[in-house]
Amino acid sequence: MRRTGTLGLLAAAMLAVFALAGCGQDQVKANNRYVAATDRVVQAFETKFQALQADFTPVSTPPEDLRTLALLQAAVAQVVQDLGRIQPPAKIAGLHEALIAHTREYETVIKTAETGLKSQDLTKIAAARSRFSSQLAAVATKITDTINTINAALK
Repeated sequence: MRRTGTLGLLAAAMLAVFALAGCGQDQVKANNRYVAATDRVVQAFETKFQALQADFTPVSTPPEDLRTLALLQAAVAQVVQDLGRIQPPAKIAGLHEALIAHTREYETVIKTAETGLKSQDLTKIAAARSRFSSQLAAVATKITDTINTINAALK
């Protein structure tokens, strides 16, 4: 069950803002500081996610997957906390909050997967794994879309 690339899009989208031109040099610097800080947080999360995803495989057992999900949940909590510490430029404050909210959606995806993986029914376990993968991709798309909107607003 490979999920490579879903979060890679997030980091690439954040890097796109570095070439910003803006109203004033101070604003450009503030925008670039925001982008750099956000990019660092997203990159750290992506690195952690990729390391964890290697442990969530079609041959891993439900108990192993549950341990991996707990670690992923901790990574999500950390990225949400880190994003919350970043001070966005005023004109994108609402978008930054949306970015945090979409990132929090991973918590629900993980909890849903945990419930399915605790089942004794192999069909339910397989369905939980499949749902987990598609739901992760859906959340990553929302995050990427929000980042793209932030990028456009900062131009």
